[in-house]
Amino acid sequence: MINLSKINKLMKVNNINSYNILSKKAAIPYTTLLNIINNKDVRISSLLSLSNFFNVSIDDLIISKIYYLNIITEKYIRTYKLKYKNEFFKLLVLEKYLLS
Repeated sequence: MINLSKINKLMKVNNINSYNILSKKAAIPYTTLLNIINNKDVRISSLLSLSNFFNVSIDDLIISKIYYLNIITEKYIRTYKLKYKNEFFKLLVLEKYLLS
């Protein structure tokens, strides 16, 4: 699900008054942008263009109820499911991993 309030805040910070202007500045077709805004057909490539334009991560543009932390080493990838999207909890999980 798209975090519309975050997109609107980013638009306000960047003095963008309409989705039409955003689509032109971000080089995203207007209908594609409307699909993103209305959560109809959200594609990673479109989200990537939008996140690159605003200089934020894709994570910042979406709302999810499940969050993961991936720890990648030379031998494996370990995934931890987090209860909250919060840097503090990520650091706690990472600390626990490093101490084990």
